[in-house]
Amino acid sequence: MDGPPPDFEMLRFIARAYPDSLAGWREVLRRKLLDVSVDPISEVPYDAEASLRILPDVRFGWGVIGASVNRRTRQAVAQDNDDFFMIVNLDDSFSVSQRGHDFMLRAGDANVFPCAEEALYVRPQSGRILCVRMPRKALAPLVPALEDKVATVVRRENETLQLLTRYVRSLDHTQRLPTPALREAVARHICDLAALALGASREGAEIANDRSLNAARLRAVKEFIAANLSRRDLNVATLASRHRMTERHIQRLFEAEGVTFTSFLLERRLYKAFTSLNDVRNSDRGISEIALECGFGDISYFNRAFRRRFGATPSDVRRAKRN
Repeated sequence: MDGPPPDFEMLRFIARAYPDSLAGWREVLRRKLLDVSVDPISEVPYDAEASLRILPDVRFGWGVIGASVNRRTRQAVAQDNDDFFMIVNLDDSFSVSQRGHDFMLRAGDANVFPCAEEALYVRPQSGRILCVRMPRKALAPLVPALEDKVATVVRRENETLQLLTRYVRSLDHTQRLPTPALREAVARHICDLAALALGASREGAEIANDRSLNAARLRAVKEFIAANLSRRDLNVATLASRHRMTERHIQRLFEAEGVTFTSFLLERRLYKAFTSLNDVRNSDRGISEIALECGFGDISYFNRAFRRRFGATPSDVRRAKRN
């Protein structure tokens, strides 16, 4: 397989951009993620769209694939290594055959298999999927009887699986992972979350929790905050209920980074307001309207906080932009 790009950026693939979309998709899979025989089961021309990240030890991606039979052949597995591959189905249901067992993956369910074994996946209609390729050495010390997890289903009700899915998808907004430390942390978090979803031992769970679970939880909380800055009820209690944690746990997640929840939320709201005031598309909107959209109910407080943070009033920033 191809190595990672020099800057570890997110790779994008659209099958219909190739003269032969199916051949292009097969080649991308073979070179970047997993050698799979793909056979369409629809009269509609095959199409697929995917985002993919390649790290030194972990590869992951997500996207939409067409209705198809996807087969790991004997020839393909004979040339592969001992990595493990996790598939998370994000749409509808499709069938899986592994080690002589047939079963279904519902939307949200996941399945794992060794890259050195044959497998068959049949998706009767186009749908979304998420995949992670991980080294056995990262999972085996944490998950007892790892081989027994093959040909089984990790149910969508598994909270750690849900967290893993959100964590990987959130990386779509992170265009580059510039430092070795950051790339190592992302790979470790993914493997640890996968181990917890599969069923880590007590000692393995303690290790994975300490290293990765809280980091993934904090990232999920921050993603929710970023998407809901306008909400007046965006507080610790709301986040605790939403993410099934105690309020104190939420506070500790932020304190571990040297900030408080309140200061983080204020910074995000002020930054959004600053960005909006500098956007020419908002030139006809009032400052109070923008402040309310960013979650500020008290305009006087907004003005004071804005000036403390940026050394200028919102009106100053808007005038400077116009000039």
